[in-house]
Amino acid sequence: MCEHRGPEDLFYWLEAAHQEEFNGFLRRKYVSLSKEDLDDAWAEAYRQLLEKLATNKNGSPKPLGGLMLTIVNRRACDLVRRAGSQARKLKKYQEQAKTHAGPNENPDVQENGDPLESEELGEIVARAFRQLEPDERLVLSVYCEEYPKVRGPIRLLKVLLQRDPTLAKKNWTPAIVRRLLNQARMSVKKELLGKGY
Repeated sequence: MCEHRGPEDLFYWLEAAHQEEFNGFLRRKYVSLSKEDLDDAWAEAYRQLLEKLATNKNGSPKPLGGLMLTIVNRRACDLVRRAGSQARKLKKYQEQAKTHAGPNENPDVQENGDPLESEELGEIVARAFRQLEPDERLVLSVYCEEYPKVRGPIRLLKVLLQRDPTLAKKNWTPAIVRRLLNQARMSVKKELLGKGY
C-alpha cells in the first residue's frame, strides 16, 4: 500500500495507477490471478460500492476506500477459489470418463452411448441454437468457443468486441451480455428438457 494514503481515501483508489499498486499486492497474494480477474474484481467492487451507497439510509459507510479494497480482495479470493474448484471438477470428470471407458472406447463419448441417441441430441441442440435470437446466438457461440477464457461477462464482452467491433454501437454492458447468455442457455435447456434429456 502507499505510505501517503490510507484505505479510507476513496478517490485515491479510483485512479488506475493506484489500483495497479493494489493489484501488485493481490498478484503476490493470489499468484494465479490474471489481468481479467483483477478487472472483474474492480468492476464488482464498483458495483457493490454503488449499491451500498444507494441502499444505505444512514449516510455513506466509512471508510469508502477501505470498503472498496475489501470488496476487491474478497472478489479476487472468490475467483481463485472458483478456478481451483472448476479445475478439480474437470480433472475428476476426466478420470471418471477414463475409468468407465473400455479399451476400445473413446472416453469423451458417454458410457453405453447409442450413436443414434448422440445424433438425436446433436440435432436437438442445433435446432435450439437456430431458434435463438441473433444476439443470443452470437453470445452463446463465442462463449462455447472461448470457454474457459471468457469466464465472466466482462471477459466475454471483451472477446465479443474484439471479434466484431461493430457491437460497440449497441452499447452492450457486462449485464446485457450476462442476460443474453442466460437466456440462450435457458432456451437450449428448455428444448433438451422438452425432449426428455
